[in-house]
Amino acid sequence: ILRDLQVLDEFLDAIFYKAPLPISIKTRIGYSSSEELPALLEIYNKYPIKELTVHPRVREAFYKGAVDMEAFRYCVANSKNPLCYNGDICTVSDAERIREEFGINTVMIGRGLIADPGMLLPGGTDKQTLLDFTDELMAEYTEIFGSVRNAMFRMKENWGYLKRHFDGGDKLFKKLRKMLWSVSAKRSTVPSRRITASASYSCIRFKFSPLFQNVSKWKSAANMMLDCTFEDA
Repeated sequence: ILRDLQVLDEFLDAIFYKAPLPISIKTRIGYSSSEELPALLEIYNKYPIKELTVHPRVREAFYKGAVDMEAFRYCVANSKNPLCYNGDICTVSDAERIREEFGINTVMIGRGLIADPGMLLPGGTDKQTLLDFTDELMAEYTEIFGSVRNAMFRMKENWGYLKRHFDGGDKLFKKLRKMLWSVSAKRSTVPSRRITASASYSCIRFKFSPLFQNVSKWKSAANMMLDCTFEDA
């Protein structure tokens, strides 16, 4: 909808005309260019938005590249609605920096909390906190998606966020992704077999335990998963 500002304006007009409750909006700074921001913000300023959450990247960038803080500065200077900041908040100090630099007391945290679920707790995340979080998430994914294998592929996004906490995380995550595709290929040729739950859960437990320490156990986990056993379903 960011590609057609007229459609966006008409949509918001219809929503605010009939809505019985306050409305908040989350937005990017444009679809393909930050030059779209002034016209976009002009539309938002027409409506009594309870809170406008701004992620200072364009839609086409997804989560790649740096956030455009000058674009957010423009929003702070020109928005008629209360603002909330979103984008690359990975530590408490990141949130504090937004408050100090822009006078914004509200932030929305997404990927940062997935990668560091105890980030806002006193003392931050320890090994046990992260282990409990990933164990519960893996168990829920297994139940929802029907198998440990399917759950592993759902966990891949979470592992991608977590890699920043490991020394050499990019290299090791690349190896883990190759392992997952290898498992997928084996699955397609041997449909009557499945990855053993014990091997998968061992990988989860070993992989996350060295958080903030070293990667030796993660390497062992990756190697184990590459050589993981199959059993008849």
